Amino acid sequence: MQAFKIIIAIVFTGLFFQSYAQEKQSPSVKYTLLLEGGFCGGIKHVAIEQTVFNGITINGQHVIGFGMGLGSGIAGIIESNTRVVYCPIYANYRYYFKTGTFSPHLNFAVGGMMLLDSEAWYSSLTAGFRKHKFTFSSGIFFHAYQYTKYTEVYHNDIYHYSSYMEGKVVQEFPVGLIVKVGVTF
Repeated sequence: MQAFKIIIAIVFTGLFFQSYAQEKQSPSVKYTLLLEGGFCGGIKHVAIEQTVFNGITINGQHVIGFGMGLGSGIAGIIESNTRVVYCPIYANYRYYFKTGTFSPHLNFAVGGMMLLDSEAWYSSLTAGFRKHKFTFSSGIFFHAYQYTKYTEVYHNDIYHYSSYMEGKVVQEFPVGLIVKVGVTF
């Protein structure tokens, strides 16, 4: 329930900034919306992600804002230990090296991920380009997970046979490549 409240607060904050940006247009500051979908693959993590980024563009080169998304683990830590769906929520900075119809960029995102039964850290560093409204980027991601792994322990003595579940806290740090494509408004 706490995760749902945070997601709703971020959505409403983004909508507030969007409506404010449309009322008060400045030549050097404007509202930006990016929709990106991607694939993450690496050590102990394979997933598909869809993210939405709300922010402001300053002087056509600096883009600052917050993003959130929805991801689905295909293989690795998320798929086998923490259920399949996760929600990244992150702060984002994107720098465009030049303005115009073709703009190369560098992108940095850092934040957290909400999973159904635990939390994790989320970060990525990508480089790419924007051609008109189309965006493409690729780079590296780094996540940090902590979850409880349960194993069944069997106990057998002379009088009876029994078993119980034992939990162990596990920390894992997957790293790998990320590729994203999307559109910007």
